[in-house]
Amino acid sequence: VLKLNEASMVKLIFQIASKLAQTEIEGNKDLILTVLKQAVVDAQEDDSLTIRLAKRDFEFIEESRARIEGLGDEYEKIRRAKLEANEDIVPGGCVIVTSFGQVDATVEKRIEKVWSLVSEKMPKVSDVIQSDNLPDSTNE
Repeated sequence: VLKLNEASMVKLIFQIASKLAQTEIEGNKDLILTVLKQAVVDAQEDDSLTIRLAKRDFEFIEESRARIEGLGDEYEKIRRAKLEANEDIVPGGCVIVTSFGQVDATVEKRIEKVWSLVSEKMPKVSDVIQSDNLPDSTNE
């Protein structure tokens, strides 16, 4: 019975973890700097970056420009990028637009990516039923 409910339990735990992550993102404005740094790394080399982010994060980055200046070379692309506030993006996420395409680092997309990885490893109900019907080789 536990094996049959494992997928449902994993989904529930994942939903709870997603909500906790979103709560942490909302409460910690500094997290956007880490997200931006990773998203810029994921974007191909391009001198013309546009970073679209939530209005709250846009305002935080603008207010923190002096601090970002002192953070080191890994933030150089962020310093040179054009920033745009976007009402469709929730705090903690961003979209990096380059001449080659875009990197979607929105919270929803990152959660979706994690769920995809988790669900690939999750046992399917049919697999559990089939493995339960296999003869136990230890009793032969």
